[in-house]
Amino acid sequence: MQLALAQPSKFPNVNQIAESTPPAFNGTVDEFIATHGKKLDINILNTLSQQTKNKVKKCPSCDKACAFTLTNCNSCGFDLSQVSISYTSNVFTGFIYGIAKGPFPLFISLRSQSPNIMVFDDLLQLTTCHLNCIPTDVYVPDLRSLFENPARGLSLLLEMGDAVWTVAREQYLGNEEWRTKILKNSMSFSDDDLKSHTCVGLNYPPSQYQLHLQFMLPPFMPFQWNLYQQGTHFTPRRFFPVEYMLEVLEKMSKEKKTIPNASSMDIDVLIDLIQQEYSIDYNAIHKTCYDRYGASHLQLSNWLPEDFDGIVQNDGTVKLINRNGNDNGPTNVKGEKKEEEQVLDITAVAAKDKLALQNYGRPYNVENGRPVGTYYKYAKYPPIATWN
Repeated sequence: MQLALAQPSKFPNVNQIAESTPPAFNGTVDEFIATHGKKLDINILNTLSQQTKNKVKKCPSCDKACAFTLTNCNSCGFDLSQVSISYTSNVFTGFIYGIAKGPFPLFISLRSQSPNIMVFDDLLQLTTCHLNCIPTDVYVPDLRSLFENPARGLSLLLEMGDAVWTVAREQYLGNEEWRTKILKNSMSFSDDDLKSHTCVGLNYPPSQYQLHLQFMLPPFMPFQWNLYQQGTHFTPRRFFPVEYMLEVLEKMSKEKKTIPNASSMDIDVLIDLIQQEYSIDYNAIHKTCYDRYGASHLQLSNWLPEDFDGIVQNDGTVKLINRNGNDNGPTNVKGEKKEEEQVLDITAVAAKDKLALQNYGRPYNVENGRPVGTYYKYAKYPPIATWN
């Protein structure tokens, strides 16, 4: 049974840090490039242009910029097989440069910030604790670059992992109301016990071309759990569990080896090369992690029918839950059975439920009920150094 139409009043929120920093550049990404293009030589301008663009497939259903290799949108599940590749503004480097807006305002649901690391709530929100961590002092387009300098890559990933876990432990697990409502029997688990349930990793290709470590603590939101069961999330040979990345980078570092052209390699070639050279099996690690994510959801999920007003039907519509003591469908005010009520398609309901359940952008704007955020107070002057 997939629950839907969450009752917002039933779910506690974990607010972002209470800081308000204005944008460093009060304009769009394109205006930012044009403004700085007047001050930079052509080579540096080309670097800046590269840092602020993504190669993606844009979902025509929910408008999400998805990795160009995906066959289904990882937000709403829409079939992307016939969608053409396009280019979008890089939101994450927009954050780093303190740019005010791209296709939408580039404010951040910020959890922690320093001159070199930023942790924030993921806009997609597969779980109610879904975080991203990015480096802010270096441009790393995607995970392949780490294999060209494995010792430095290992150090960076460990630093990012520590930063994102600190946020999860202090702000989420430290919030007893959220912890007890969202996580089943959560107070019987230590923080370290719950850490073992986290889903952490990197995507290739990314939807945003700046290295970002994704961190999720199950349970998955009901709609996202359904997509997980369909295999839409954590796609093999696109999602790279942090366990795999750390094992490879640590072994390469100890052996003082690199993969000089990794950043330009086909990802399947790279995976196969790593298995051949270092006997580390991506497929086995991915399957172990994927299965664990599902098991963790089932163990921790505390979604209760009384906190939702609908159930998703097989035809992709939502039936209102009957609160009148029988399972024969809704009744009218006289208690007479009325025709089964189908309301809203699943995409619309999923968007509504995401707004109700997520912690991204909390507390919402009191006037319009929409997410809010701030800008990075350590905004960088362009371009930031490229990884080497």
